[in-house]
Amino acid sequence: MTMRHLEPIRTEADHVRAMARIDELWGSPTGTPQGDELKALFLLVEAYERGCYPMADVDPLAAIEFSMDQAGMTSKDVESLLVQSGVVDANIDDILSGKQPLRLDVVKALHRHLSIPMKDLIKELAI
Repeated sequence: MTMRHLEPIRTEADHVRAMARIDELWGSPTGTPQGDELKALFLLVEAYERGCYPMADVDPLAAIEFSMDQAGMTSKDVESLLVQSGVVDANIDDILSGKQPLRLDVVKALHRHLSIPMKDLIKELAI
């Protein structure tokens, strides 16, 4: 089977068709035409949904906690990543409890290592 011709998702009907096709392709191996089509459809659906259903403002501390939870990381794990990035005096528990401000060096490291969007982290930045 070859990859179908893909077009931008412009309407809700296009979105429904794309989601149905994703269901058909679910579980396709990476590196196959079906896996490539699945990945491309994910990107198209994500772009459409981002435009139609904008996310509400995200609390920076909640974004950090969510990312840690999704990655299965503890505070110690995150602090190790911060140290690897040259941030030696940040305590993630103190940051999350509001005892320590969220600084630019910490934001950069969290963005780099946890893939938290920069826009979600800079709202409470202590400069």
